[in-house]
Amino acid sequence: MVLKPPKSLPAKGKHDFGLPQHTKAGAALTELKAELPDAAAEIMQLDLASLDSVRQFAAAFKVKYDRLDVLVNNAGIMMVPYGTTEDGFEQQLGTNHLGHFALTGLLFDLLINTPGARVVNVTALRIIEAAWILTI
Repeated sequence: MVLKPPKSLPAKGKHDFGLPQHTKAGAALTELKAELPDAAAEIMQLDLASLDSVRQFAAAFKVKYDRLDVLVNNAGIMMVPYGTTEDGFEQQLGTNHLGHFALTGLLFDLLINTPGARVVNVTALRIIEAAWILTI
């Protein structure tokens, strides 16, 4: 679940998009709003294992927003039984790498046109948790 590191973004006036597991999304948003009542945050549907879902998300995001300050690509699955995505890729490769690559590419124009924008690719958000608060 993506929750702790992005809390520094709404505190700095950034709009936060959490993309946690759908069953935990409401609780995560409630917790964020309780901690930062004035935070601009929302949850948007995205399935990184589906390139169609990635395209739909990027299109919906671009309709609503004209900038993207930080895109955090956090690997979503590991050590799962063998399976394939709806596009036919091995599940872990498709979800953790190809989905993120496609998402970044589809949002690249917003990133390029947002001063100071950055893309952060990690295998686990806990790795960057301490550094995140210091650098954002």
